[in-house]
Amino acid sequence: MNKKILNLMLDIETIGTTVDSIILSYDFFTFELPGMDNQSNEPIGIGRDISVFSSLVAHRKSDRSTEDFWAAPEREAAMNDIMEFQKNAVPFAQAMNELYEFLNMLQDKFTVYYWGRGASTFDLPILSHAMRSVVGESYKEPWQFWQIMDVRSIVRFAKWCGLKPVKSTAGIEHTASTDVKNQIEEIKQAWCFINGLD
Repeated sequence: MNKKILNLMLDIETIGTTVDSIILSYDFFTFELPGMDNQSNEPIGIGRDISVFSSLVAHRKSDRSTEDFWAAPEREAAMNDIMEFQKNAVPFAQAMNELYEFLNMLQDKFTVYYWGRGASTFDLPILSHAMRSVVGESYKEPWQFWQIMDVRSIVRFAKWCGLKPVKSTAGIEHTASTDVKNQIEEIKQAWCFINGLD
């Protein structure tokens, strides 16, 4: 029997763009695409805010350009949220172990597709490096290359076909949980437009 498809949206916030960057938070949540056969409708998710101090202890790094990005006045609300979340943030190693266990659990049960904005070149390489640094020699990549999907590609294609997307204004941009929700709305709009669905 074929496993059900599980579409999983993800987002991370970092203080850098290299694979060893400090990860401030991650968020993963499932979603359904209307009309897709054999997909799971089970709501599953995981999100963690990660202690910057514990990340520094684990030799994670920041870069000046990303520090400047967060310092910009238009990101003040997001930065305030992140600072508030740091009060209850979990240690880096705990966050990575929990994510690794979560993703492997999903891989055992479903055919998982990982969706994000540039997930193959940003989010997943950074998370892979982070999880590997904690798990050690027993680490095995939870995903394969063909499971990685890009929100930007399908949205751009839909725009080329005439979609005029409605941008969500819910939540505070550049927090992982908000970005995941907004990316799910983006892809649903694009998917429905391409497939002629209301």
